[in-house]
Amino acid sequence: ELIQQPVACWRNGLVNDFEESVFAQYPAIGVIKEKLYGLGATYAAMSGSGSAVFGLFEQALVTEELKKAFTTEISGEVFVVNG
Repeated sequence: ELIQQPVACWRNGLVNDFEESVFAQYPAIGVIKEKLYGLGATYAAMSGSGSAVFGLFEQALVTEELKKAFTTEISGEVFVVNG
């Protein structure tokens, strides 16, 4: 039922159960999620068992801005999909 609600309602109810244990072992992943919220994400989460962390935004962000925000946390790529 929750995913049928507006994305703005997901933050406190739609939870990935793996996040707690992964964030405890790899705190930088939790920092990435919080930074996404700090950049204005309506919702952010770790995908599945942790292959990615993503944020959903109402307004598009510039890829270079995101890369700068995460230079110390990421070892992979920052991808921005608009549309």
